[in-house]
Amino acid sequence: MPEFSEVFPGWDVPIEENNAKIEISEPVLPAVPADNTMEEIKPLSIGTGLDDWIVLLSERVYLKSASSTTNATPFAAFTLDPYKMGTQIRAYATSLSASETCNIGFSDYSSGESLAVAVNLVEYEALELYVGVGKPTVGVRASTYSNPGWSTIKVDGAYRITNIR
Repeated sequence: MPEFSEVFPGWDVPIEENNAKIEISEPVLPAVPADNTMEEIKPLSIGTGLDDWIVLLSERVYLKSASSTTNATPFAAFTLDPYKMGTQIRAYATSLSASETCNIGFSDYSSGESLAVAVNLVEYEALELYVGVGKPTVGVRASTYSNPGWSTIKVDGAYRITNIR
């Protein structure tokens, strides 16, 4: 197998910056203690305030191996209404069956331009994006540098706008 520099002389291997990832603090399931007794799982409280995160999508997605030349195909797209969905979105894996980590990206669905990407995310580690008020159509994509396999990806929205008169 030829090296990257042999195929593309004078080019550097692309490196994606991973500075937009955050840790999700909820929901967190309790760890199983050494004696295998389980703690009671408390129900999640769902907020209705304008700054509360609301679930836009929770979907099983097959994570293919990441490509060094093209972005993964979006598995979902949203025309984001700032009044109903919010001005900020986040995406994260709630389960990874075969993969140790996943890569998540947002793109402008019309042009295909990448808006944000985070690589090697573990469960409940999120990519967050401010989308503003222009009602953009945003595609959500996912892949892995680990073992390909099924994952559940969740997309949330927050910071909804109210009508001001």
